Amino acid sequence: MALIAHNRRLKQFIDHIDHALQDAKTPQALIAVVEEAKSFEGNLAFDQRDFYLYFALDFLLLIGSTLFYHRTGEGFALFLSFLSIFVAIILARRFLTRRKLLDNLSTKIFYQDFLFDNQLSHDSSKYYQLPALLERLSDFDRGNHSRELRECLKGIYQGDQLTFTYHYYHLHYVDQRTVEKRGNDGKMSQETVLEHFDRYGLILNLQSISTMTQIAPIVIAANRRLLGLNEGDYAPASLNFRKTMIVYSQIPQQAARFLTPTTVEQLEYFAKHYQKIVLEVNEEQELCFSFDDKDLLKVPQQYDLSNPAQFIAELSGKSTALKLERTLKDLETILCENDHNFNDVDFSKRD
Repeated sequence: MALIAHNRRLKQFIDHIDHALQDAKTPQALIAVVEEAKSFEGNLAFDQRDFYLYFALDFLLLIGSTLFYHRTGEGFALFLSFLSIFVAIILARRFLTRRKLLDNLSTKIFYQDFLFDNQLSHDSSKYYQLPALLERLSDFDRGNHSRELRECLKGIYQGDQLTFTYHYYHLHYVDQRTVEKRGNDGKMSQETVLEHFDRYGLILNLQSISTMTQIAPIVIAANRRLLGLNEGDYAPASLNFRKTMIVYSQIPQQAARFLTPTTVEQLEYFAKHYQKIVLEVNEEQELCFSFDDKDLLKVPQQYDLSNPAQFIAELSGKSTALKLERTLKDLETILCENDHNFNDVDFSKRD
């Protein structure tokens, strides 16, 4: 059938584009990959009528076997009924998976173009793998069941005052806990529950800033309480800060030096606009700012491979993650506040 041949050719084309995407090392190479979509003969969409046919045949099998079982009581007819249900589940999963193939590939291409536009690259070096990060930064100590570093990107920030290297990461972790449940018989039983979480963040290499004054290790975390104030190693005068954050520092005097009024104001802004923030500076002079927000690299995408000409035009422009830019700029504010070379600069005005 023509529709089966079309779907087979489209699947082969998607596999080819996906393979070519892995070899695309420049924006021009990426656009060249999308250009191939123009040469595809036929509609860049799967013809779903083949699955409609499969579903119809499976439905007829279910109806026929069910009626036959009610009339005869044959075990084989009952087996066919359950088999048709199982086949329907498999067909539904394959149907949904195939529908997403082209969309997922378009998203993958757009994301790769975003990395090119923002000079971001994947970093798989041992220094930025999970075991090494877990030794250096306390915020990675999450998940009593398992943890996985799903993405680690390296970039360079060039701000108005400072230039530094940074890493963006996505940490997935799983907590395991035991809960008690009462059964229908009234007896209590224990059940193991796995809870999945995602954590995102930026790691700034302060040693990449030649003029940067060394900062003493410190951890500042969002920690709201309904009653009373947080008890940490140090707290600035701001009542709002005391209610929403807690400070851990081996040397309170150094914490006081770090938490200038501008830095306190900036941290209060972070606590208001980001979820469950933690800001940490370690002995290796890395600043880690982490949170639960998953939209730091979010950029709206308008077109896809089904409209190759418009998609190429979109890829030819520059895609910018506004939240990432804003976050890096705000972190620059904190760094400049703690650098003797910039502590006279006024950062009170926001864009």
